[in-house]
Amino acid sequence: MLQISTFDTQWESVTIWASTAIRITIGAPDTTSWDDRDYVVLSSGLAMSFGPATKLTKLTFRAVTGTGYLYMVGYKKTPQTY
Repeated sequence: MLQISTFDTQWESVTIWASTAIRITIGAPDTTSWDDRDYVVLSSGLAMSFGPATKLTKLTFRAVTGTGYLYMVGYKKTPQTY
């Protein structure tokens, strides 16, 4: 199953990894020409990090075979409003 995540608040710094091999398409920070982008295969157990210079805005992912889980750990920063 293809999952698309567009984040309301971009990730300042994030590391992703998966329980199975996944294909990912990355928008960090540019998300134009989305349908023309190539995917990257992230093997099971390997991690990919973004930030703080490149902020993650959009991500699509799909398991190469079967199903699995995508894990994300990091932080987002939003301006305070008073």
